[in-house]
Amino acid sequence: MDMLQQADSLIADRPDSAGAQQSDKVKELLDNRTILGVQAAYYYNTMFGPLGASLGYSNHTKKPYFYLNLGYEF
Repeated sequence: MDMLQQADSLIADRPDSAGAQQSDKVKELLDNRTILGVQAAYYYNTMFGPLGASLGYSNHTKKPYFYLNLGYEF
């Protein structure tokens, strides 16, 4: 969904997830653990620009995180 598409002032309500592998050498790529993350975000269009909140977790940091956003990215 494009973040700028609007439906009754709602910009986006979406969960995201991602996975990654990291290694210095290709042959050692599968020897390391997979890094996983998940995020849920909600954005609402206000007169000051989009107001949003994101909640996520990563097994790399092993801590949840929370972000508040106001305005457009540029």
